[in-house]
Amino acid sequence: MMKEPPERKAPSLALEARGPRGSVGGRRGVLLVIGLGLVCLVAAGFTIAMAVSTQASTGRAVNAAVLQGRYATELAESALAECLADFGPFIQRSFPGRDWRGEIRSRAVGGVVPGPAVFGVAELTYPPERTSRLTGGAAAGVTVSPVSVRPVRYNVGTNWGLVELWAHSTCQVAGRRTLYRRVSSLHYLVFDAPGTTPPRIIPVAIQTVVDRSDA
Repeated sequence: MMKEPPERKAPSLALEARGPRGSVGGRRGVLLVIGLGLVCLVAAGFTIAMAVSTQASTGRAVNAAVLQGRYATELAESALAECLADFGPFIQRSFPGRDWRGEIRSRAVGGVVPGPAVFGVAELTYPPERTSRLTGGAAAGVTVSPVSVRPVRYNVGTNWGLVELWAHSTCQVAGRRTLYRRVSSLHYLVFDAPGTTPPRIIPVAIQTVVDRSDA
């Protein structure tokens, strides 16, 4: 007697249902990974863009500081040049009618006149009006100081002396930093005319010093 073949059971609906749900879950996982990857790429791109932007901003700030520093130095040098060009009339206005040759000889000690005794004052102040007009005023963030004129000494025997001129200017960079430039120069001073003619300054500097500092 032959046995009948076993009956095949119909596939479980539960298994069939799990299969499709499992495949959808897998696709969702893949999409999630891809989405996270895209987010990471966007974040990395943003970070790179910010780094490049920051580097560019830093470069622009450095360039601005360099240019402003040069401008501040040139302003101080311009103030000195203006004083040199107007030196004789400036001394004449400051000490009208003075007998320079007679007074300078009477003030000598051992043939040398000390600095404060050359003009009778330790220091004179010259206002560089033309240079000040170039700055646009304090509202523009740029200032230039008056020129200080300081006699060092005078030798009666050789008929020459030394005088120091100095001025400084400041510039605001991006409204925060202040650049300071001080320029000083040393010049020969000559009393080579009689009477009330003021001393003559040699425009070519013996020495020029630029002091730089930031705040």
